Amino acid sequence: MLACITSHAQEEPLLRPSTDAELWLSAGVEVKPFKKKSGQPYEHKFFKRFRALGELGYRGNENLTSSKLFYSVVGARYRLSKLLRFGLEHRFNIRDRYTTNTHRVDGEVRLSGEKDRIRVDYRAIFQHEFVIPIRYRDILRNRVSVEYNIPGWKFDPHISLETFTAMHYTGNRLIGLRYEAGTTVALDKKKKNTLDLGVRYDREQNLNALKYRWIFVLAYETSWNR
Repeated sequence: MLACITSHAQEEPLLRPSTDAELWLSAGVEVKPFKKKSGQPYEHKFFKRFRALGELGYRGNENLTSSKLFYSVVGARYRLSKLLRFGLEHRFNIRDRYTTNTHRVDGEVRLSGEKDRIRVDYRAIFQHEFVIPIRYRDILRNRVSVEYNIPGWKFDPHISLETFTAMHYTGNRLIGLRYEAGTTVALDKKKKNTLDLGVRYDREQNLNALKYRWIFVLAYETSWNR
């Protein structure tokens, strides 16, 4: 009987999952840094496909009443083909006074294609955060998203699912799922300025103190080609 009771207790979480609401705000810019020189007959393929990027962001939690972190991102992307892109980013997280600031490096591979107004996008990210080894510092993220381009309508809806897998010396495990529904708004005809609006539902998995989050997202991005 004791063995059965112990086994049942281990299956039940120690704490019931808590629920929080967060607000994520960000502004980003993507730049083509290498300009074709005047009189140059052609542009080098690498320079034509290379982009530098930057982003500033804010995240609030405790049901939108508290600041969770500010962050900055610098990085680069390269479009190998119409369907395939690679990226590398460095992120600096400025956290609250109770938590240490951290650095993070992300490597990204993205596949995307469009047919009959439906755009499918797959993104894989391997992120390494410079923290002590007992914490989860290596995480593999996989996201699939689908967007539909509505004829004559600015608000193109999209949905996505993302998984988070921790790579750790104690064993690899799924630690999170993130669902999203939102829309991308083109602010000009050439789509150089866009506004993303969305709602995300984030569920932690296989952790001692689980947290579920409703996340409200507002992101602005501009593309500047010199």
